Amino acid sequence: MNTDALGASQHGTDPVRQEIARLWHSTESGVDQIDRVLAAFFTQAVYIPRNDNGALALAETDRYGFWACAFTSHDLITDYVTAVQPPWAETVTTIIGAALVREVRALPSDVGILINPTAESQVDPTEILPLPPNLVNTFVLPA
Repeated sequence: MNTDALGASQHGTDPVRQEIARLWHSTESGVDQIDRVLAAFFTQAVYIPRNDNGALALAETDRYGFWACAFTSHDLITDYVTAVQPPWAETVTTIIGAALVREVRALPSDVGILINPTAESQVDPTEILPLPPNLVNTFVLPA
């Protein structure tokens, strides 16, 4: 798998993964927790798949439409590619989370962002965060 030169966070020091885990385990207000996850996501580099033309490679679900997958570490996307063997397995780039949101918003149809999807059916849900299209379209992004 080819990836560009932006460095990945090590497992355990990944700010987005840490905030996602806090979101799922916290007794605090959900709004405050989501704000912290988004603040970390907007400023962190994530690994994303692209098709041969350089456009976002989207996952399609029967029930929930199209999703852009974003992985917060190289290990996570490598594990996913190994398990699923998607057609975009050779084209992975990095992008800052806020730039990914802007790119998704510019698409002609509504697309959500799925942070750290996994191929495992028995997975700890505190590792994954879906950001549905109706939520993605409301984000206030940093300049």
